[in-house]
Amino acid sequence: MINHAARMTAEGLEAEYCKVMEYIPTENRLLVRAGVGWGEDVIGQATVGADLASPAGYALKTGKHVTYNRLENEQRFRMPER
Repeated sequence: MINHAARMTAEGLEAEYCKVMEYIPTENRLLVRAGVGWGEDVIGQATVGADLASPAGYALKTGKHVTYNRLENEQRFRMPER
């Protein structure tokens, strides 16, 4: 079901990438559970910090969406390696 949600969200937003993340409170991290456009090494394996310095952490903590089109120009956040 979450794979379908990621796929439908990506289609609706006309986005190349989309991911569904799970908050891991004991680590204060977010784990990529499903997604579109990501490699096999990301889904179920990649995590990012759930703090305000990461795009996903910012969205979780503030309830505001994060959208960016050019990662190379992104200055607001610490960007994940993958």
